[in-house]
Amino acid sequence: VFDDVKDVLDAFSREVMYVGPIPKAMVLKLALNNLGLCIPAVLAESIALLELWGVDIAKLREVSRKLWFGDVVERYWERALGTSKEVRFRLALAAKDMNCISRSLTEKGLPSIVSSAFANLYATAASNGYASEDYPKVVRYLLEKARKISKSNS
Repeated sequence: VFDDVKDVLDAFSREVMYVGPIPKAMVLKLALNNLGLCIPAVLAESIALLELWGVDIAKLREVSRKLWFGDVVERYWERALGTSKEVRFRLALAAKDMNCISRSLTEKGLPSIVSSAFANLYATAASNGYASEDYPKVVRYLLEKARKISKSNS
C-alpha cells in the first residue's frame, strides 16, 4: 500500500519514510510531538518560577545562551513572548496530541506522569482563551497567571 501512495505523499512532504504497519507511523509522530511540545511547557514553568520569585526573566535567556540548551530557549523565546501572531500549530491541537500521548502510554501499561501533566497545562491554557494561539504561547499563559499571583501577594 505504501508504494501505491508514495507519489501522493511525496507531493506533501520533504521526506517520506516507511515506519511500519499501522499505527507505528502515528506513534512516531506522537513521540516527536511529545519532545517538541514539552519544551515550551518546561520553559513556561521555568519563566513562571522566576516571575513568582521576583527574578528578571531576561536573565534566563541571557544565561541559557551560554549553555547547551540555549538554542532551544532561543528558538521558542520570541514565539512564546513576542508579538508575532503567526500560528504554526494551535495550542488546542497541542493539548489533543499530549492527551493522545498520555492515553497511548497508559494503554500499554506505563503511567503517563510527564505527558499527562503537560496535557493538562495545554488543555487549561486552551480553555482560558489560548486555544487558537501558537502552542509556545503556553509560556505567556503561565507567565500571566504567575504575575497575577505575584501581584495579589504584594
